Amino acid sequence: MAKVIINSFEDFAAYVGKEIGVSEYLKISQGQISQFADATLDHQWIHLDAERAKTESPYQKTIAHGYLTLSLVPHLWDQIVEVNNIRMLVNYGIDGLKFNQPVIVDSAVAAG
Repeated sequence: MAKVIINSFEDFAAYVGKEIGVSEYLKISQGQISQFADATLDHQWIHLDAERAKTESPYQKTIAHGYLTLSLVPHLWDQIVEVNNIRMLVNYGIDGLKFNQPVIVDSAVAAG
């Protein structure tokens, strides 16, 4: 699928409320989860202890941090959209963000 090209704020505004595409799926490995835990100092067992997760977690496997999943949005977004004629894109915030289900280790996520 070809990327959506956005050359102006008006182009961007025209897509509000519309689906513009879907990224490729990205597999989330234990290595990624462990590196994120180290970077954020969030070492909860639900993210890192596969043996404990087998017996104590309802998912029976480790799960990705919610914010790890969220931090992948720029990478996935870049697969869908090309934005031109701006100096930079910044994250202004997200109203009403909710993680509806966990991302279990070795599963895949996509944006769209």
